[in-house]
Amino acid sequence: MLRSRRSVPGLVSWVVVALFLSAFFACGRQPASGAAAAGEVRAVVLSPALGRIVRDLGLEAAVVGRHGWDRGFEGVPSVGDQAAIDYERLRRVRPTHVLLQWGDRALPARLVELAEDEGWRLENIEILSLDEIGAATRRVASAIGDASARERAEELVAALERAARERPGLRERAGRVVSIYGIDPLGVAGPGSFTHELVERAGAEAAPAEGAAFISMDPEDLRRLDPDTVVVWAPGIGAAEERAIEERLGRLELRAVLEGRVVFVRSEGALEPSTGMIEAGEELGEGLGALPIGR
Repeated sequence: MLRSRRSVPGLVSWVVVALFLSAFFACGRQPASGAAAAGEVRAVVLSPALGRIVRDLGLEAAVVGRHGWDRGFEGVPSVGDQAAIDYERLRRVRPTHVLLQWGDRALPARLVELAEDEGWRLENIEILSLDEIGAATRRVASAIGDASARERAEELVAALERAARERPGLRERAGRVVSIYGIDPLGVAGPGSFTHELVERAGAEAAPAEGAAFISMDPEDLRRLDPDTVVVWAPGIGAAEERAIEERLGRLELRAVLEGRVVFVRSEGALEPSTGMIEAGEELGEGLGALPIGR
């Protein structure tokens, strides 16, 4: 039985990611109340993925509030997360822009009301596919950056396209590839997700070919898929955790695992739909390219 879900929060069921994106509620310095200076950009970034894009664009100096799980902005106060926005703290940091990754859900009424009252610009940016990562990078640069940030955005988009390039002979080497983003529960990337697309663009056959972008899958379903290669997306994973995951996958008696055809993508941010996929895409290509020929 397949249980599908499309939303980005489905990613964080992955145990390693839960550790990686552990709660980090540093209070930081809070500026005095009052309106922002004319022309000043003061951005609140309520998404770790958008936070990565902001940093890669070199715009972190404009950030005055962060998502509670995003530990990439030193000294910047948390203003909550998708489960609970701290509206009082949000008001105190005096943003001019609020960047969110809220999906197709309606934005919180309180947030919309405050934005109208305070003159904040809300940017709800959808990111799931690789193309959407590129579009989000350009949009963030246009929203809170200058001409140099927009130039940097084009450089990042070009780097993402290079990372997602086709590797000759990879289909024969890697065969059918399943991308796993969670073990308990078992999570598999499906069509439309950035991890699934990276496998396809590298030149391998990504499985499953149908279904939602993120799928909670029963072990029996994974056994029936019988992939030639398994890719485990586990940012920041250590050697001990890697062995534990291999042991758990081994209990499923997957042919790919028994034959040692498991590739780990360990890049920080590898499970965030962001410019972090540049590094992750290169690591994926190298890992699949290093697999032994013959299946």
